[in-house]
Amino acid sequence: MIKLEKKPPAPPQLKLEDVETIKRRIKDRIESGEEVPSKDFTPYWGNRYTSFALLAESFDQLEKRFLSELIADKLKAMEGTFFLRKKDFMEALEETLGADELSPEQLKDIVECATWTVPKILWEHQKHKCCYCERKLYWSREMDVEHFRPKAGVDEEPDHKGYWWLAYSWDNYLISCKICNSDYKNNRFPLLSDGKRACCEQDDLSLEKPVLLHPVDENPEEFIDYRWEGSNGHLVKAVAMDRHGRGKMTVNRLTGINHQTAMEKRAELLPHLKDVSKLLQLSIFLKNEEMVEKYAERIGKYTSSDSEFAGFQRAFFRKNGLSRFICADEKEQDV
Repeated sequence: MIKLEKKPPAPPQLKLEDVETIKRRIKDRIESGEEVPSKDFTPYWGNRYTSFALLAESFDQLEKRFLSELIADKLKAMEGTFFLRKKDFMEALEETLGADELSPEQLKDIVECATWTVPKILWEHQKHKCCYCERKLYWSREMDVEHFRPKAGVDEEPDHKGYWWLAYSWDNYLISCKICNSDYKNNRFPLLSDGKRACCEQDDLSLEKPVLLHPVDENPEEFIDYRWEGSNGHLVKAVAMDRHGRGKMTVNRLTGINHQTAMEKRAELLPHLKDVSKLLQLSIFLKNEEMVEKYAERIGKYTSSDSEFAGFQRAFFRKNGLSRFICADEKEQDV
C-alpha cells in the first residue's frame, strides 16, 4: 500500500441531473427513517452509461479540445440521448456525423472521451492497481468502486445509516479489488477511541479519526512494513509500524493486504529483488559505474508507483541499504 497522487477532477457523469435526483430521493428516504440498502444507490455514473451531452467536458479533461470544435454543432441534436451500450453509441455517432467525416483515430478518441467515467478514471489514476493490496487489476474484471466511508451502514455502529450523503462524492471513491472490498472492508469503518463519528452531512468529517489508512490523504508507508524471514521465501507479510494500531488493523482486518494470494505474489518477487540488490552492491564495491547505472535504473522501475507491490519493493531495498536508488519521485515518501 502506497500513497497515491492527488485525484484528477471529478468526471462530468457525477454532475448529471439523474445523479442529483437519486441523491435527493435517498436523502428523503433516510430522513423519513427508512433503511436504504446498498443496491438502491444506483450507479448512474457507471462505465456503460454514456451521453453525447458529456462529451464536451470529457474532451477538455482529456486535452482533446479539437474534437469539441470539430463536432460540437453536429451533436447538439442528440445531446439529450443516452446509451447503455457502446455499439449503440457508435452507430448513432456515425449516423449523426456521417461515416466518412471522421478518421478511425478520431472516432477512437471520441469513444474514449465518452467512456471516460468514474471507474476508468480511478483505475487509470491508481496505475491499474487495487488502492489497498496493490495487485494489478484488469479493466472491468475483479474490481470495485470502493467507498472509503461506507454508504449504506457501519458495522461498528448498527444504528448508523451509513455515509449516504457521500455515496456520489468523488473524494470518497477509490478502486479496489473484490477481495479487499467485499471480503474485508465491506461496511467496516472503525474510528480511534478519541474520534467522533459523523452521522449526517452537517457533521465534521475531520473529527472522525478513521482507523483505516487513506492512500490519498496520508502515506501508508509510514505505518506499514514487510517481513519475509521465517517463511522460506514463500510468503511476504505486511506488518504494522505505528503505535496506535492503524497499520495492524489496515493490513489484517480492513483490507486484503495479507490475504494469502497477495502474500504469495509478493514472495514471487523476492528471488529477483535479491539478485538485483546483490548485483548493485557488487557493482558499487567494484566501482563499475556502468553496472551501477544499469541496476539503479532497474530499482527505480521496480519502486515506481506504476509497479505492482511497489510498497513492498521499496521496503525491500530500504532494508538492503539502497534507499537512495528508490524511484526519484518517491524518495520524499522514504521512511
